[in-house]
Amino acid sequence: RTSKKKHTVIVMGLFSKKRDKQIVYKIQKFVLEIIIKRIDTFIFLGKGEYELASKMFPKYIEKFKFVPFGINLNFWKTNVNYVNRSNDYILFVGNDGNRDIDKVIKIGNSLKDVNIKIITSHPINTEIKNDNIEVIYGNWNSNALSDESLKKYYENSILTFLPLKESFQPSGQSVTLQSMSLGIPVVITKTNGFWDIDNFNHLENIIFMEDNHLDNWINVLSSLIKDRDLLNQISRNSIITVREKYDQIDFFAELEALI
Repeated sequence: RTSKKKHTVIVMGLFSKKRDKQIVYKIQKFVLEIIIKRIDTFIFLGKGEYELASKMFPKYIEKFKFVPFGINLNFWKTNVNYVNRSNDYILFVGNDGNRDIDKVIKIGNSLKDVNIKIITSHPINTEIKNDNIEVIYGNWNSNALSDESLKKYYENSILTFLPLKESFQPSGQSVTLQSMSLGIPVVITKTNGFWDIDNFNHLENIIFMEDNHLDNWINVLSSLIKDRDLLNQISRNSIITVREKYDQIDFFAELEALI
C-alpha cells in the first residue's frame, strides 16, 4: 500500500498580487483557498508574504512555513578588506519587476559627482544622461554575467543601493545577502515584503529607506558616501549577520525537512 504523496509549493508572490478592486480580491481569495486545500505545505522565502497569507487564511496556518533564504557562504566571502576610501562607485544590481528601475535612472542622473555602476538586463542606456554612470548588461541567472565577475563588482563598490516598488513579494534578497556577505553595505527600500525584518536593523547592519522619494535617496546616498566610520561599522555587522543567519546549508536542510 503506497502512502499519499505530499504536495509542496515554494511561494514567491502567490499571495501578494495587487488587488485594487474588492471583486478582484474576493475572486483571488476564492481561487487561493481552492489551491490551499490541495497543497500540504507552502514554503515562504519572505516573512512579509508569510504573515500576509497567515492573516488572509488563519485556518490554514499550519500549512504555512517560513524558511529564511540562504546563500553559498563558501563562495560569497572575500579576502579583500572593505576600504571605502579606495572603492570608487556605488552599485545597483537587479532585473525583477519589483526593482524601481525608473528611480535608479533618476538617482544616477541626479548624482553627477558620484560614479555609479548599474548591472541589469533592462535596456536603459538611452535614458542615461551622465558620464558618471556605467551600465553593465547582465543576467546572472542565464550566465551572461558570471558570479565571479559579479563578486568583483561588489568588492570594488562603496555600497549597493536597491530602490524597490512597494510589494509583499520579497525582492533584492539574493543581491542583499551577497553584498552583505562580502562586507559591502546595502541601502534598500523597506517594503512590506522585506524577507526577514527581525534580523535587520537600520544603521546597524543595513540602511533602510522608509521614505522612498527620489530626493531622500539622493540625500542619503550623498551623505553615506562621506560617512566612512558608519560604512565600516555596517560592513562588519553585515558579514556577521549573513554568516550567522543565512547559510545555504541551513536553508537546504530546512527545505529537505519539509519536503
